[in-house]
Amino acid sequence: MERRLTGFAAGVALALAASAAASQGASSEWAPRAEDETARPRAAPEPIRDDDGVRRFAAHALALRAEVVEGGGAAVLARIPGVPAQAPPGLWPPVFENAMVAFGRLRSPAPVALYYNPLLDVAVSTAWERRDGGWRVAAARLLPGERLGGGRGLASPLPSWLSVDDAPVEALAAAASARIEAFRRAHPPEAGEAARNAVAFAAAAADARAAWPRLLWNARQRVRWTSDGEAWLRPALAEISGALAAGDAGAVTAAAPATDPETAEAVAGLPRALAARLVLDMVLSAGADGRLLIGSLPDDGEMYFLVLCRLEGAACALRRIVMVSVLDGGGRTKG
Repeated sequence: MERRLTGFAAGVALALAASAAASQGASSEWAPRAEDETARPRAAPEPIRDDDGVRRFAAHALALRAEVVEGGGAAVLARIPGVPAQAPPGLWPPVFENAMVAFGRLRSPAPVALYYNPLLDVAVSTAWERRDGGWRVAAARLLPGERLGGGRGLASPLPSWLSVDDAPVEALAAAASARIEAFRRAHPPEAGEAARNAVAFAAAAADARAAWPRLLWNARQRVRWTSDGEAWLRPALAEISGALAAGDAGAVTAAAPATDPETAEAVAGLPRALAARLVLDMVLSAGADGRLLIGSLPDDGEMYFLVLCRLEGAACALRRIVMVSVLDGGGRTKG
């Protein structure tokens, strides 16, 4: 469950330098970049007419996420109109790494794909167009999850679910369900008409500025994990990895004694290849001496593994493993 931090430690200076610019709006406006297009006439775009067309579009949208997750973030972002060219590329992969992907307007000439990260409560909404026999992103918006439903209220600097004192896991699941439902109301999957761009440039820029603090907070958190001040973390991750790789429920409960038997059996039954791909997404304080580690598969935004440990000197003794699905508003939980 070792977290791949490529680009974060090296790029933190850029990320922190961007903080001041983002707060002033200098780096966060998603202005479309000019394209060197010839003045040739273009045929009217064709709608998607069948399920095969839907599948081909979905494959392009999922491939974009996969390319970012696999380390090609800078190249992908450079191809998306509206992404600020000066944005530190290390900030963006986490948005896509844990993205739930939703599709809208799948019978229209301009389908829509949403990449929503439940942990950060940040989304990238993309409109697509046909080009050269395939699909490409024609426009993109970055926005905090609260504004997927069209709201214009203040967005907190941290993910909204972290502000809930009681039952944060349930709050995480409820927020994710509400965000995806808001997107589907705005862009029904069966819709045959293209979305009307009713978002003013100033509003889109304000949405991006509202999301920046969460990306910067996430970058700072990840850099902190690599510091000497968190010496307990790597041994804890090694212990978690050992329990996941054992394939034995007894080994899971021996490592984290408060894990319930059903969860221990579920964890023990995970394919070893899947368990080896789990990565660390977030570390949170849980009281004075508790720490909550959140991990997942980088190409899946539905299922999360939560591990509670307690600091004891230079170590953090594992206490409990929980598996959480955020696809339903109730936060289906094991553990």
